[in-house]
Amino acid sequence: MPHEGNNPTKDSSLPGVLIKKYLTAKELSVYLGIPLQRIYVLTHMNKIPVVKLGRTVLFDRGDIEKWLKPMRHPVPEEGGEFI
Repeated sequence: MPHEGNNPTKDSSLPGVLIKKYLTAKELSVYLGIPLQRIYVLTHMNKIPVVKLGRTVLFDRGDIEKWLKPMRHPVPEEGGEFI
C-alpha cells in the first residue's frame, strides 16, 4: 500500500502545478511572501501551526490556510473605501 505522506498532488485549478501537503519553513516563506526569519519568529512564539517530527519542523498547508482565514479582510467594492 503506497504511503501518501508528503506526496505532491496536482492542483486542478493550475494545470501542471504540483502541490505539497507539507512545506518547509523556506517553502512557506515563499508561499506566504514573507521573510524566512519571520517564519522562524512565528514558530518560536507558537503563533503558527507546525508539525514536529523530531527536530524537523514542517507546516501543513491545510492548517496554514485555516490559520490565515480569520486574518483575511474583505475586498472593498469598486469605488468603496477601505476601512
